[in-house]
Amino acid sequence: MEQPLFRCALASLLILSVHLVGRTPPTSCGDVLDSDKPSVALAYLLQDREFLSDDCIVDAMHIVARQGGYAPAIPTLVNFLDFERPHPAGIPLVILQAGGPTTDRYPAADALATTGKVAIPQLKKVITEETETSKVKRINAARVLFFVADNKPEAIRFIVNAAKGLQDQETAAALTKLAGQMISHCPSRDQEECKSVITSP
Repeated sequence: MEQPLFRCALASLLILSVHLVGRTPPTSCGDVLDSDKPSVALAYLLQDREFLSDDCIVDAMHIVARQGGYAPAIPTLVNFLDFERPHPAGIPLVILQAGGPTTDRYPAADALATTGKVAIPQLKKVITEETETSKVKRINAARVLFFVADNKPEAIRFIVNAAKGLQDQETAAALTKLAGQMISHCPSRDQEECKSVITSP
């Protein structure tokens, strides 16, 4: 009787060992910094967000941003649109990665901007979706949309119309206010059209 039980236990251990060997080991913060590759940075970000280091999240996003146009990261970066780069209260944020729509305050948004127009469909989805998407995510998606769009008046029009369709009035008001602020960033040739988008009923 003991022999079959022993064999069963041994078989279970063998199956477990094969399973463990076959698993991809977790990507550590050190792996991200050592490789400086966007694929490794993305592998880190794909892990359980609760157990990731804030500083290493920022490093990983900077690596993706420096790569530029790294489309595989788009869905993950969208999920991190509400991640604000931590810094002590009362101390100005030191810009480590300049040139993005949030000037490094929200590194996922700035990294998304480097992917260009290919990110637009997912950005529009975040802005308009009926789920309980946070205000910060919607606002940052709108910022990136305007940043990457070639047609600035159309980007503003989309944001204004999206705001009208939201049930969350606080977020709707924030998007409408942001759209108004975007006018000053429209090219001079588009200034009047950008203004008309805001003023038209």
